[in-house]
Amino acid sequence: MQPYRIVATILCAIGIPGLFYLDRHRGSQVSKALWIPAAWLFVIGSRGVSSWLGVQPRFKGVIVAKSYENGSPIDMWAFTFLLVAALVVLIARSGRVGPLLRKNGLILLYFSFCAASIVWSDFPFVAFKRWTKALGDLGIVLIILTESNPWEALKRLLTRLGFLIFPLSVLFVKYYPGMGQILTQSWTLEPTGVATQKNELGLDCMMYGVFFLWMMASVYRERQDPNRRRRLLAHGLIVIMIIWLLGQCQSVTSIIGLSSAAAVMWLSRRSRRPVIVHSFVLAVLGIAVTALFFDPGGGMIGVLGKDPTIHGRTEIWSLVLGLHTNP
Repeated sequence: MQPYRIVATILCAIGIPGLFYLDRHRGSQVSKALWIPAAWLFVIGSRGVSSWLGVQPRFKGVIVAKSYENGSPIDMWAFTFLLVAALVVLIARSGRVGPLLRKNGLILLYFSFCAASIVWSDFPFVAFKRWTKALGDLGIVLIILTESNPWEALKRLLTRLGFLIFPLSVLFVKYYPGMGQILTQSWTLEPTGVATQKNELGLDCMMYGVFFLWMMASVYRERQDPNRRRRLLAHGLIVIMIIWLLGQCQSVTSIIGLSSAAAVMWLSRRSRRPVIVHSFVLAVLGIAVTALFFDPGGGMIGVLGKDPTIHGRTEIWSLVLGLHTNP
C-alpha cells in the first residue's frame, strides 16, 4: 500500500494545480481578497485548523460542556485572523458596503436581536463567540458582493474550493484511512474525506455537485470559448469525484438532493414550458414535506433505507410522553 500511497499523493499534488490550470479563463479577473472567503469556507466545509495541524486541545478532567465552552484556541485565533482581514477589506470598500447594508436592514435587525440574546444566555461567552463568528459569515458575503463582478467572484470562489476539497477527499478516503475515515460505534469504517463525518462529506458533495453540474452546462453553451474543452474536463473530473465519494459515504439525503437538483436543471434545459419545471419542483417539495410531516408510519423513509424510528428515538418519545408530565 505504501508505494501506491506515495504515487497517489504525488498525483494529487500535481492534479490540484492541474485543475486550476485547465480552468484558467482570461475573463475571470477577481481581487486577491477573494482568498479570505476561500480560506473561511474551506475550514467551514472541512475541519478546524487545529484538526488539520493535528493539535486538537485535550481537556483532561473537564466535563464535555466545559470543553465545548472553551473550544480550541488555535481555531479561535484562525477565525479571528480571517475576521480581521475581512474587516480591513470591507473598510477599504466602505463606499460599496454602506449601500448594501442599508438595503438589507432586516439582516442587521436579525444580528441585533442575536446580540441582545447574549444577555439572557446561560453561556454568554459562548454565545458571544458564536455571534462574532456569525458576523464573519456576513463579512464573507459582503466581500463577494463588493467585488467588481460578484457573480464571477462567486463562481471562482466555489471552483477553487471544489478543486481543493474533492481531490483531497478522494486521496484521504482511498489511501489515508487514518485521515479520511473514522471508526463508528458499530465498529465500521465511515468515509469522511476532508470533513469530520460522512453526512458532512455528503453535504459538501451535494452543494458543490449542484454547482459543478451547473458550471458544466454553462461552459458547454459557450461555443465561442477556445478554452471550453479543458474547462469542461476540469469540471467533469470534479463531478466524477463527487459521484464516487457519494457512493462511498452512502449519504442517501445528499444523493437524493443532488439527483433532484440535476433533474430540475436537465428539465429546465430541455423543456420550453416553465410549467413542467415548476410542477416537478413542487412535486419534489411535496414528497419531502409528506415524508417529514404526513407519514407517521415512516414508510417513505423506510424505502430510502433509513430507520423510521430514528434509531429508537421515537420509541423513547412515546415512553416519555406516557409519563403524563407537562409535554
